[in-house]
Amino acid sequence: MQIDRWVLLGIMGLLVSSSAFGASSLRMLAEKKGITIGAAVGLPQVTDDAKYKEVVAREFNVVTPENAFKFAATQKGLNTFDFSQADQIVEAAKKMDQKIRGHNLVWHHSLPDWLTKGRFSNIQKKEILRFHIQSVLNHFRSTAQGRIIAWDVVNEAITDDGKLRSSFWQNPETSPDEYITLAFQWAHQADPTVKLFYNDYSAEGINKKSDAIYHMIVNLKDRGVPIDGIGSQFHLDLKDPPDFASVKKNMQRFAALGLEIHITEMDVEMDLKKVNKATLEAQGKIYGNALRTCLGVPECKSFVSWGFTDKYSWIPSFHSGFGSALLYDEAFEPKPAYQALVKVLEQEG
Repeated sequence: MQIDRWVLLGIMGLLVSSSAFGASSLRMLAEKKGITIGAAVGLPQVTDDAKYKEVVAREFNVVTPENAFKFAATQKGLNTFDFSQADQIVEAAKKMDQKIRGHNLVWHHSLPDWLTKGRFSNIQKKEILRFHIQSVLNHFRSTAQGRIIAWDVVNEAITDDGKLRSSFWQNPETSPDEYITLAFQWAHQADPTVKLFYNDYSAEGINKKSDAIYHMIVNLKDRGVPIDGIGSQFHLDLKDPPDFASVKKNMQRFAALGLEIHITEMDVEMDLKKVNKATLEAQGKIYGNALRTCLGVPECKSFVSWGFTDKYSWIPSFHSGFGSALLYDEAFEPKPAYQALVKVLEQEG
């Protein structure tokens, strides 16, 4: 009998993990804790880069498509869908026996020109959004076969000062946040079995932004809008780490609303001129504290980084002079951040 090469990669990876570090892989340790641990993955890396695939298969039990599920990637024209990129990631996840976080359905970014430059009435925009959400969910409900554990239904709708962000999807003739309510309702109608999340950044601890998100979700739940979880992105800076006591209190107040909590996009950027043993150890401490905090709140069920190797990190392209933010360096060597996660998973009760 011929063994599938993806299965073989996973088996080999687990053996490498045990022999190289004297411990199990992150995914094996996380599964013992009852949580998912993962990374955002992109194309063509997950199909063409052998080393990348080896690490993904070995270390993670959940993946988030970086761009392949977003509006611009899936809807190429009015009512014209192309799921070819997304389906490649779904097939890869199946072969690696991984779950998937769906990311995302509604965002003010990653919208195609045909949409943003088109002349659509408010009624037409509303119908486009409904049809998009329900078409995407219907597609993956069929092709992913229950593998998607959650959808980021609405992404980054609140500004850092706690205001509602301006969005293409707002209708000036109605309440400016109506599209948020409708997005969750439409998503639930299309797939009542999947968990629906709100996802945002810079709201890890208690601050103006997280307060605004909290009150928005309270309002949604009070009106019976179906929302199951909160995604906290954790895009962090080495020189300004969060207060993890505040992070835990923030998680606990969302948990008290009956929400599941996911850390969804973690990375910890640093000045590339100051990368050394001390700064890498400090970065590892932040990663460890984030995972420890998650494990300390029973409703925190997933820990995902935005990528896992500095070779493919988004940060240097957007923040010139910064990077080295992930668990592995550009040569796929594990950094202190990786070891910190292993230590927390091994030691936490």
